[in-house]
Amino acid sequence: MPTPHSPQPFQDTVIREQRVRSLLNVRVQLTGKGTPPPRKRRVDARWGLIVMMLVGLIQGSYFLWAGRSALAAAPIFHGDESCRLPKLDSLRTASGHACGLETAVVVSVTYSSGRSGRSYRLKTVSADGSRDYTSLAGTEGIALWRRLHPTQRVVLQRFVRPGYYLTGKVTAVADSVGVGMTRYHPDSRTHYEGMFATVGLLMFACALALLVL
Repeated sequence: MPTPHSPQPFQDTVIREQRVRSLLNVRVQLTGKGTPPPRKRRVDARWGLIVMMLVGLIQGSYFLWAGRSALAAAPIFHGDESCRLPKLDSLRTASGHACGLETAVVVSVTYSSGRSGRSYRLKTVSADGSRDYTSLAGTEGIALWRRLHPTQRVVLQRFVRPGYYLTGKVTAVADSVGVGMTRYHPDSRTHYEGMFATVGLLMFACALALLVL
């Protein structure tokens, strides 16, 4: 029989704790269950659809307005003498205030091809330091693009009547040989505002349908 100061009771307690831990480890190994990992926070898919709806609605609304505004500006453009195609030899002073002319220097001439077709781009810097990234259109525009090179001097025609989508846009570019229209020119037939508006509204409609269903 152990004495009061015998270490036997303490040893028995340690042995029992070790046996309990061993049984718990065996049970965990058999069941395959331990401490569950922390749950990852999942982003609700509805938020993605809501963002898609907002983007589609903004894009559709903006380009719908842009298309209508461009159509409204076309009669003003055609009826104003200042919007005739420019020439490089002189910055004429014409009656009317719908379009303005300014000299610029070519910075770069680039080309890209995508699903929507080929794009002939022109980067220019004006005398006041403003830079324009312009897409040329039509056969005359492509011919102009092939003639241009960096540091070359050109004349830009810009629509300046306030309150329209075309306001501030470059509508034509001229060099010493000829002139080319940009895609913002009313006669270029390269207005994609309607297509962009349709894509935005379709995006909105698809996201709304997925959110409701």
